[in-house]
Amino acid sequence: MGRLLASLVLAFAAGLLPMTTVLACDCEVVEPEAQLARAEVAFVGTVTQVGWEFEGPPPPDLPGAEQPVTFAVEEAIKGTPGSTIQVFSSLDSGMCGIAFAVQQRWQLYAVGGLEGQLTTNNCLGSVLLGEGVIPTPAEEPIRVPTELLVAGGGVALLALVSVLAFRRRPA
Repeated sequence: MGRLLASLVLAFAAGLLPMTTVLACDCEVVEPEAQLARAEVAFVGTVTQVGWEFEGPPPPDLPGAEQPVTFAVEEAIKGTPGSTIQVFSSLDSGMCGIAFAVQQRWQLYAVGGLEGQLTTNNCLGSVLLGEGVIPTPAEEPIRVPTELLVAGGGVALLALVSVLAFRRRPA
């Protein structure tokens, strides 16, 4: 009876552990020629501004919300981006958004989005070229949240205790 009680206590404790929402960006692998073919605009440029300009406090970030990113265009690869261009990207890395920062230099691919706005994401094949390099979510190593490791360990321990508690003994 003690083993059953220990198993129940461990199962209950594992259920109390905090869990983190896991978002993952999943992109199909596409050759550079195909990425360029599906892009409406492609260019090399440097980020000059990220986000909206607000009078007063900015609104809260919403999952899936997009932010404008302004680029100074150095070289047009496809389309006619002009000397500056504004492209939108999701704030949510789980939606394949790109974490842009001012002074980063990109080879960027963008497609048409809502209301004629250009949008980009990690799946379009944009490449960070330098200056103030900050890894984008697709470049970061995969990190497993501590809570998930602890919960997995608790489940494994529960399974081990259950096997030991209920194994058949030779007669």
